[in-house]
Amino acid sequence: MRMERRIRRSHNIHEALELQLAASVERAKFNSVILAEDQGFAVAGAGRVTEDEEIAALAPSIISGKKLWQGRIAIDNGPEKFVTIAPMRTDVGELYLCGVGGESSKAVAELMLSSKGVNRILA
Repeated sequence: MRMERRIRRSHNIHEALELQLAASVERAKFNSVILAEDQGFAVAGAGRVTEDEEIAALAPSIISGKKLWQGRIAIDNGPEKFVTIAPMRTDVGELYLCGVGGESSKAVAELMLSSKGVNRILA
């Protein structure tokens, strides 16, 4: 008998996305992970989303054709935040996974793994 690897799941797309992102927050110790659409609006998120939602708004302009971006961002003269942004193509268009904080050694790999989950949910 095969053991189900995903313990928490949902048939509701928004809830499924939030569960996927919450798993990434936990595994890579992100402050938050936010899924943004191509206009910078947050589609889903997990962690301390309200503190980091502005990162989603900046994601499309930060990436500007790059495959992946990692660096520090200060919002409104606040403290700099370590951010990793991974663009992804989906059936619903270009989206951006934004990981704020976290362990830098795990951030990229975790967002790549999470992007597969997001694509699966949106397919």
